[in-house]
Amino acid sequence: MFKRKEVEEMRDTVYYKDGDEITFGSVQNALAAQASEARLPMAFRMDHIKEGALMGDTTPCLVVFHPEHPTDYYNMLITIGWQGAYALVSVYAAGKSKQMGKFNRSTVGKSMIEDVLAGKASGVDLAIGVIGGLSGSFGKNKSKHQEEQFYYQLCMEIFDQVLS
Repeated sequence: MFKRKEVEEMRDTVYYKDGDEITFGSVQNALAAQASEARLPMAFRMDHIKEGALMGDTTPCLVVFHPEHPTDYYNMLITIGWQGAYALVSVYAAGKSKQMGKFNRSTVGKSMIEDVLAGKASGVDLAIGVIGGLSGSFGKNKSKHQEEQFYYQLCMEIFDQVLS
């Protein structure tokens, strides 16, 4: 289960006027067909997004993920809502990415050094930034990072083809 506060919108919601044909199954089948044609590994499972606190509502979602990286790439969550005859399809990102996190932490450390040199931060800030940047960059791999980014770009192209 994913928490609503931990998901981020990846693309604008798509509205379908006669949305009766839009189901998780039809979306999954269309995405799987396009991914297969592109020879892009893509796996699916159903889950929920939890709204609010303990007794909050849950929204069903189709989780799209890389089958070889189910826990170290971001997940893409697809929700379907209805407003009258309209189906509303939204895509969110959730989860964690080891490589993206390492690159982000490394970038934070570098920006802290630049801030200290520019007089915008203190030496204590520098120490924290350098330690955080160094510890976060262990295992950082530029080619894996680029490969992961390219996977997300290809997924978005497929989403654009299917959800338009």
